[in-house]
Amino acid sequence: MLRLMKVAGLGSVVLVALLGVAGCTSGYVPGTAVSTGASTQLPSGSSSSTPVVPRSGPTTTQALCDGAALSLEVADAEGGGTGQTAVLMTVRNPGPTACMLKGYPRLTALDASGTVLPFTIHYGGSQSVTNQQPEAVTIGPGGSAFVTFGKYRCDVGDKAQVQEVKVILPNTSAPTVLDLTALSHDFAFCGPGDPGSELAVSPVEPTAAKTRSH
Repeated sequence: MLRLMKVAGLGSVVLVALLGVAGCTSGYVPGTAVSTGASTQLPSGSSSSTPVVPRSGPTTTQALCDGAALSLEVADAEGGGTGQTAVLMTVRNPGPTACMLKGYPRLTALDASGTVLPFTIHYGGSQSVTNQQPEAVTIGPGGSAFVTFGKYRCDVGDKAQVQEVKVILPNTSAPTVLDLTALSHDFAFCGPGDPGSELAVSPVEPTAAKTRSH
């Protein structure tokens, strides 16, 4: 009987110790990933069927921009000693309410006859275009967002000048056509496989500077 009482007492001590440790730990488990997305990664070896969902603050849902309601325009191209030419595109929200854009626009380059020029479109950045990943950008009433697209010069000669660019913004399907004939810098297709025939495109960014930052 005395032995059983000692074991029971020891169990109480162990239980208290465990409760004390549990009270001092937080929800973070060293060596595990915490995701704010829809799925949650459990610690390795866990057999729990109920995932631990990280706590988060209140969230708000921003309406997606209707591409047909936005306006697009291009500024003059910028060139540098590196051989890069970059064109800044401004996305304006003329409407009375804010909306959100996230992602990369789709670009198609055309020559003077309307023929598609087979540029390789690159979304991973370049010397003149940011390599940052897309983030949600809220465009307020009368506000703007920005995109930069750029390319390297044609070292062995131009094959065709880019006259127009068709732009399809994220969350939209209808293209907007932008005229590039007024650019002060050469913007041409250099031929298949030429480094100057790769067109780098930034994601939609809240400032012009962020479209080119690294």
